[in-house]
Amino acid sequence: GLSGIKFISDKIAERYISARPFKSFEELRNFTFTKGNGVNSRALEALRIIGAATFPDNPRNENELRENLYEYLGLPEFTQTVPSHYHAFINSVEDFEEKGSFILMGMVKGIKRGKGWSRVEILDKTGSIGVFDEEQTTIEAGRSYIALCSDNRIVSAIPVDEIKGSDSALIKFLNYRMLPYKDDELFVVSFKPRVTKAGKKMASLTLADTSRELHPVTVFPTTFAKAYMKIEEGHAYKFELGKTKDGTVILEDINVG
Repeated sequence: GLSGIKFISDKIAERYISARPFKSFEELRNFTFTKGNGVNSRALEALRIIGAATFPDNPRNENELRENLYEYLGLPEFTQTVPSHYHAFINSVEDFEEKGSFILMGMVKGIKRGKGWSRVEILDKTGSIGVFDEEQTTIEAGRSYIALCSDNRIVSAIPVDEIKGSDSALIKFLNYRMLPYKDDELFVVSFKPRVTKAGKKMASLTLADTSRELHPVTVFPTTFAKAYMKIEEGHAYKFELGKTKDGTVILEDINVG
């Protein structure tokens, strides 16, 4: 009922219900702002945002509705389900850290943009976090995604309602019941090139071992060309990895059989 909406108490809900029907948004607005009716502008705004005050003079805004479902109704827009075994490999937002690789599933609440970057706010039942993506991100606010985040960057994101037909390496990895690679091989879950401010080409590489642990790897310009030519997402290879002084794992070489 109405009292399930943020800012609408049982009393306010009762007052709106007993004054129905309203012929237009204007009429609803006038009722709200009439002194002594015991309702307020916050309640009206909540009704408008979640589509409960839709009239010809106030059409429903689908984007606004999707973006505010969690805040006003306490629910992410999870109308789609994913295969149950995915949940064993998906991290909750509250477990997310800026270092490391995490698979998240949630609704995108909003996107902030700056020069050369965007910050995508992902929301699940445990909370929300902001993760960086490129400025021209294809991610849309209000949609639910499975996202692979490595070192606080989104390196792969698939809308939950497109999982079935997806040929993404991330979905391939989640679908495997048995991993088809050997202990000395690492599976490429994501290979995402990027250009540095100096115009050099680098990449974020996310690898999975046979215990399904995820490893973020940085590909520097010196090894980028070889990696770009030889690495294909969704395949497993033997890698030679190194470490920088600050502990960043880097690609040194790739052995293609």
